[in-house]
Amino acid sequence: MTRQPVIADGTREGSDHHTEGQPRSPSDVQWAAGFGEIDVLKAYLDVKPEWANWQDENGWSAMHMAARRGDINIIETLLLAGGDASLKTSDGKNAKDVATIFLGEAHRAAMLLE
Repeated sequence: MTRQPVIADGTREGSDHHTEGQPRSPSDVQWAAGFGEIDVLKAYLDVKPEWANWQDENGWSAMHMAARRGDINIIETLLLAGGDASLKTSDGKNAKDVATIFLGEAHRAAMLLE
């Protein structure tokens, strides 16, 4: 049996930590972006579009998480919802910087985030 990754609150990915369509906190939007859960992300943003730009204690937003994955569909979804690709992490990195660091400057995500 394969163990699912543990999420910050101690639950396992795939558990009902995230109630379908009902985000409980801004970190739920970040979680959906970080794990590539586009349908969940869209549902969350329908309920709480203002959480598209929420940043955690390190300054990471859902856009940073999507940029790290190089997930074009998530990035586009966040941009359409008003996501701000220029937000900076606590160490001064915007989403394009993150995509470039993790994936290289030639990756489509880095180019989309210009």
